[in-house]
Amino acid sequence: MIIYLTGFMAAGKSHLAEQIARAADLTSIDLDREIEIFTGNSIAEIFESRGEAGFRKLESQHLSYISRHNKDFVMACGGGVMADTDNIMLMQQYGIIVFVDTDLNTIIKRLTSDSTNRPLISGLKSEEIKQKVGQLYKQRLPHYRKADIAYNPARESVEDLLYKIKLF
Repeated sequence: MIIYLTGFMAAGKSHLAEQIARAADLTSIDLDREIEIFTGNSIAEIFESRGEAGFRKLESQHLSYISRHNKDFVMACGGGVMADTDNIMLMQQYGIIVFVDTDLNTIIKRLTSDSTNRPLISGLKSEEIKQKVGQLYKQRLPHYRKADIAYNPARESVEDLLYKIKLF
């Protein structure tokens, strides 16, 4: 079984992936971390050297490679992975897509307290982060809603999510 966790940056996808992997005896994969290992650069450095388009291309390539060459894992995907229709189709082909539907105010609070390693908001002040995050979230939300399952960590437990996935 392959489970893809999608949602906005700071939604808690990486932590949730580890929890699900432990509970379901799956391998946990963080897509951003895999890209960093492969390139030897941080996500911020990749954005700086290749731009967002270059990063998105790497992201799609790694998503595809990992999906085609592995099985039985849970993957924390980057916040923008669902903006690419080809990525959505690939994830639908290989597994189950879960939208980690963390409240926007919670996301903003997390990002304003720690925006390190977040190239899209790096160097922005609190009010600018709030504005940028609001715009990006509004843009990406229709893509996130294409997921097979929505999961709200404030209202549901990991066990609730595992139950949803098994029923899927």
